[in-house]
Amino acid sequence: MQIMVKNNFEIKTVKTKEEALKVWKMFLIPNIIGPLSDGEKQRFKDNILATLKNPRSVFYYIESDGQVIGAIGAWENYIKNGGVVIEHFAVVEEYRGKGIGKELFSKAEEFIMKHKPRYILIETGDDKFYEACRNIYRKNGYKKVSHFPKYYVSHSGRVDFMKSFE
Repeated sequence: MQIMVKNNFEIKTVKTKEEALKVWKMFLIPNIIGPLSDGEKQRFKDNILATLKNPRSVFYYIESDGQVIGAIGAWENYIKNGGVVIEHFAVVEEYRGKGIGKELFSKAEEFIMKHKPRYILIETGDDKFYEACRNIYRKNGYKKVSHFPKYYVSHSGRVDFMKSFE
């Protein structure tokens, strides 16, 4: 089932390899989520493709004129202990501030809650670029649980947010 969001954008689910690669290309847009190393680019691609094989995983996206303008992924963590990860959450700059990110995030949480998780973990950056995402997480009850300065590059660290259900 597809859902319409503000401005009549439709939230779609990645169901094919072609859709997965189309979504992955959005993350290669300069400054979409900050600089990515070659390893991060490969990880994004692998994670999106992996959601095709796992019913406890999903990747949502929104298009405008055939171009992906926003996306988010959610999947069971690799140790399969009831934890879920939300990652690769981004909206193309000219579409930010229109409620698209909020709707994508809400849709991802809705999917996750169907699987009764123990917790949800989110990894993000600590610089100003990620401030809007961090605000969405806080407004939705997530707590900052760790900070790794200079994790990605010398001027950009990692922040983890978590929501527990136990």
